[in-house]
Amino acid sequence: MPKRLVSYRRNKRLVEAFSDAGVPFIVIGGTAMQFHFPERVPDDLDIVVAPTVEAGRRLLVALAAVGHPGNFTAEEYPQNSRPASIRLKPPNSRLYADVLRAAPWFNFDEQLNDAHDALLFNTPVKVASRRALLLCIEHIENPTAKNLRDMELLRRAAGEG
Repeated sequence: MPKRLVSYRRNKRLVEAFSDAGVPFIVIGGTAMQFHFPERVPDDLDIVVAPTVEAGRRLLVALAAVGHPGNFTAEEYPQNSRPASIRLKPPNSRLYADVLRAAPWFNFDEQLNDAHDALLFNTPVKVASRRALLLCIEHIENPTAKNLRDMELLRRAAGEG
């Protein structure tokens, strides 16, 4: 039985919409950290989406289903311009999540292959590996104290320090 993830109940519609639309995504951030380190309390739900035109099409369908029509076209989506991230948080949203387009340094297909199976609101999802989480934190321009603590946990688990 896959491990269960926890997120704000209001994100249930988002996860179901992503699943229904077939959006290729990986759960990252604090929710993924909690998967690996149960003592880690997550905040919002962070999701990284494949950087392809087809993923952009599916993402637009999922966003429309939760009342957030995208301000991009599917063809624009994979490019290194906007939107690199979509903030779905109050006051402009009832959700509490960030949707990120996979950056060029984040090999989405490789990370998806290494990802773990889990359930989020009874919906099957993929959760970032520890290696993927460390990679993401290492690419943060101005890491917060929480990011640095997560990096320390990940490195300690990998035997790096």
